[in-house]
Amino acid sequence: MTDDFSVNPDDLDKFGHSLRDLADQADAAKKYASKWFELSAGEARIYVFAKGMVDQIRENLDGNYDHLAKISGDSADSLTSAARSYRATDNASAARLDGASSEGSR
Repeated sequence: MTDDFSVNPDDLDKFGHSLRDLADQADAAKKYASKWFELSAGEARIYVFAKGMVDQIRENLDGNYDHLAKISGDSADSLTSAARSYRATDNASAARLDGASSEGSR
């Protein structure tokens, strides 16, 4: 079976933009969670235990959203870089590199 490997740089860019958007949404979600998962000591007077739980949930969400934003942003950067690289490589070189890559993975 000799399936040719090919890359459409525009598709890489499109997916990269989607991941960049996801990173931006994660930042917005973190701000939203920080706003609505905040109980002051005054608001939680008799609910001290609940305040501790809400604070822990907010911290967990903050960490998760930070991680999601980082990996999405880094992936978007990598895809954009790969698209730029494929655009800079002429078709003959790309075919030669792709052929060597597919042979090496066998």
